[in-house]
Amino acid sequence: MSLDDELLREARDARDRLIAAQHEVDAAREAYHHAIGRLCAAGGTLREIAEELGLSHQRVHQIVEEGRHRLGDEARAVLMAAHAEAGRLRHDVLGAEHLLLGLLTVRGLDATAARSAVQDRLGKGGRRRAPGILRVDDRAKRVLDEASGPGAEELLAALRRTGVLDELGVDAA
Repeated sequence: MSLDDELLREARDARDRLIAAQHEVDAAREAYHHAIGRLCAAGGTLREIAEELGLSHQRVHQIVEEGRHRLGDEARAVLMAAHAEAGRLRHDVLGAEHLLLGLLTVRGLDATAARSAVQDRLGKGGRRRAPGILRVDDRAKRVLDEASGPGAEELLAALRRTGVLDELGVDAA
């Protein structure tokens, strides 16, 4: 039995719309949580914020605490650049190697040699299964978790500690 091409195309289109919608929801949640963190940083009390937004005091506290452990603007830019690098190489999974490429890109450094090393190590990907969000592998998650602060320097230090720089022959300097 073969699948109906028209129905298969409809299913793929629906899947792609669902992925895009989930990405929008995630981005909206991030912006909402960031705004709550900014309200708190600007002097608003947790109770005031909770009352104004119709949330419990405990939920506002949780959001603010989670926000303290999130990536800073520069590290977020590195993550976005890493995503673009993985896409450029047609990889379906974002790895620690892509974080290095993203870091080089954000810092305005030539990533040509490192990109070549990553491609030699991971190969050129095939056709990406779905547009949009990539799965982050365990090693990249470990690098992000080990980054002791919100900036690019902390990501570089975590890349060094996890051995990614050594494996690719990259001098941290």
